[in-house]
Amino acid sequence: MTYLETPQGFFLRLSIGEPLHDTLVQFCAERGITAGHFTAIGAVRSLKLAYYHLDRKEYATRAFPGDLEVVSCTGNIALLEGRPFLHVHGLFSDAEYRPYAGHVVRAEVSATLEVFLTPFPGGGIRRAFDEATGLKLCVFEPRVA
Repeated sequence: MTYLETPQGFFLRLSIGEPLHDTLVQFCAERGITAGHFTAIGAVRSLKLAYYHLDRKEYATRAFPGDLEVVSCTGNIALLEGRPFLHVHGLFSDAEYRPYAGHVVRAEVSATLEVFLTPFPGGGIRRAFDEATGLKLCVFEPRVA
């Protein structure tokens, strides 16, 4: 991975074989980024998507082997158990232009992945388990002005 720091955040270029989640979590942890937003485009392989069934409070997952175009990928960063945690959704397409979309569980870069990450100064966002949904939802810490 290489990156450029900008006044708005960071522009990162992930390389072939790098895992999306692990690479971004490590990047954020090393820089003390505890909250933020990101978008990405490029290409991935070893994609695993999920769909959350609220009535059952469980994810159904599906793997997509092969190379896929990243049409759109967006996510946020918050703290979970004291470490940066990514929540990622994406839209991907195959060589036949078929779309696949959902909650991104895993993705490995196949050609390149260009990520624009915007940290939220001061953090203030963590995730905590919510009994009603069965999900770890964002909790906003009060800020002192």
